[in-house]
Amino acid sequence: AMIIAAICMIGTFVSCEEEKEESVPYTDNKNENKSSVAVQTSTNENFALTKLKDMVNTASSLAEINAARNYAFNNNNLLSALEKNKSDENLAIKKIINDTAAPVLNGVPNGKYTNKVVSITITEENLAKIYLNEEEVTVDKLQNLSEGSYNIKVIDKSFNETSASFIVDFTSPVVNILDKAVLDNDFMITASDENFSFITLESSEKSDIYLEKSISTKNLQDGSYTLVAYDYAKNASKVTFTIDTTAPVITGKGKVNNKTEDFVCGKTYQNLNLSIIDENLASYDILKNNEKYSSLDFSEDGNYSVSAIDILGHSTTCNFKIDTKLEKLENVIISNLTSPSSKTVGEDQTIRVEFTANETLQMAILNLGSISTVLKPLAKENTYQADIKITSDIAKNMQNKEVIDFSITASDMVGNMAE
Repeated sequence: AMIIAAICMIGTFVSCEEEKEESVPYTDNKNENKSSVAVQTSTNENFALTKLKDMVNTASSLAEINAARNYAFNNNNLLSALEKNKSDENLAIKKIINDTAAPVLNGVPNGKYTNKVVSITITEENLAKIYLNEEEVTVDKLQNLSEGSYNIKVIDKSFNETSASFIVDFTSPVVNILDKAVLDNDFMITASDENFSFITLESSEKSDIYLEKSISTKNLQDGSYTLVAYDYAKNASKVTFTIDTTAPVITGKGKVNNKTEDFVCGKTYQNLNLSIIDENLASYDILKNNEKYSSLDFSEDGNYSVSAIDILGHSTTCNFKIDTKLEKLENVIISNLTSPSSKTVGEDQTIRVEFTANETLQMAILNLGSISTVLKPLAKENTYQADIKITSDIAKNMQNKEVIDFSITASDMVGNMAE
């Protein structure tokens, strides 16, 4: 009928009336229209599915996958169409469209640093690529990771991705002193570690934390310390050390005037027992009259020297003398002494006594009859003198004596006696 109308309009030789009379008989077109719509719908759907598959297969980013998702949901839900034909390709496309969850990394350290063995597995059905430090790898390369820094990125086929960064560190910090070291107060203790965290320093009195890699011993008191250096992976190095700024101590007991007293350098003793105190003693030397001597017990007369040094070079030297006897008094001179009988009884007179000793005396006493007087030292070394006034009473008792008895009693600096 449409064809006939068109011919009439353009003025053909065929009349419109004639065409009407020869038209096709009436038929029912309902089923024909339905079939045409179904064909058209099927054609459009196939076109949309082809486009969707192409969008998914050529996608190179999450944004392009999201565009494919939007296309599928805005075109009568193409996912249902994919479900009808359960081919491997269609199911794979549907899985990519529906997957919005990122891959899960299992076994990644909780913190950035770890000193544990790291083996990583991946939970992801739709896995596409694994990158380890920007290099594409397989999952077996994520097992038993060695020391080092790691950046891991995992991407699925939907371009969902998960990343993790961490450092595997099995090595403890290196401290520049040996365990049980002995240090002076001019040393710098250093802990070396790329991942250094902090140092703890403990003594008998307190415990401190240092965030610096180095600690100066300058302000540390003598004593024992425990140092522990940590890195961020919780590896630790522990050392003990001693600060020693003190020279060896020479100590002991000696006898003076037959009494025991503490040793003092430079004194004279009748006998002496010494000991050397220093936990870090290196060696000591003893000289007697400038010759080697081997004992710390001293009972022989002589001039001694004891020297001690510790392992850091701190040293002490003590000189002293052992004197066990006062050997002799000699060169006794008495002057200005005359017999009282030659003088009038009762007249006073003064006499002088002079003598020498072989060493410095603590005291010298002149005994003349009933008179006892202390002799005084003269400028000349080890020379002593006394002026004695003879009273009339003493002179009377000494009359008519041809021999006058007197004695000198002396003691040296340590109490040895001589007469």
